[in-house]
Parts: sequence; structure tokens; C-alpha cells
Amino acid sequence: EFQWPADRLVFVEKYPPYQAALARVGNDGWAERFEVYWQGLELANAFHELNDPVLQRARAHDDLKKKQAMGKSLVDLDEEFFRALEYGLPPSAGIAVGLERLYMALFRLKEIRQVSK
Repeated sequence: EFQWPADRLVFVEKYPPYQAALARVGNDGWAERFEVYWQGLELANAFHELNDPVLQRARAHDDLKKKQAMGKSLVDLDEEFFRALEYGLPPSAGIAVGLERLYMALFRLKEIRQVSK
């Protein structure tokens, strides 16, 4: 069983493309995405945006085919999103940091519901 280091952050990177639908894929074939953990608690995740509308649409269709094959309910594609990509999105990236997760880490809380108390 994996033991999270108590004294440092853990960065998980290089995701398979199917686990990073909105992330750009690098020349090595891995999605340019990472997550940051502290003692097993996810604090943040980040990725380079996939800004190619053709690739993004192809990924969305592949995802729908997989869902259909598994008998899952399908969702409508967000055509406004694809139009925005076709208009142009410069290279960009972002990171989402959970403030409640940072609070949990700071005060060593084990459950997120303890944050509101």
C-alpha cells in the first residue's frame, strides 16, 4: 500500500489523454496535466488547455462513443464552446486550488465537512 510522505507535497503528472479531456497532449503522448497532493489530500490540479477545436471535438465524440458502448447516458455537446474554440483561444493553462482543501491541510482536518464547523 502506498504511504503518502508526511513532510512534502506529491505531484502526479503525465495523465493518459482519456483522463484529461480538456488538456493538451504533448509530443510524448501524455496529457499535460498535474495534480498536487499533501498527505493524500488533493490540493490542486492544473493543465494546459487544449485549444485546437478539431482535436477537442474529436475527443468529445470519442468520449460519447465510449459512454454509449457502456450504456451510460449521453450529454449534448456544447456547441457554443466549440464555436469559441474556432474563434480562437491563445495558448493557456490554469490551476484550480481548493481553498477548503488548504484549510483542511492547515488545520489537519480529515473530512471536508469539518471545514464548515
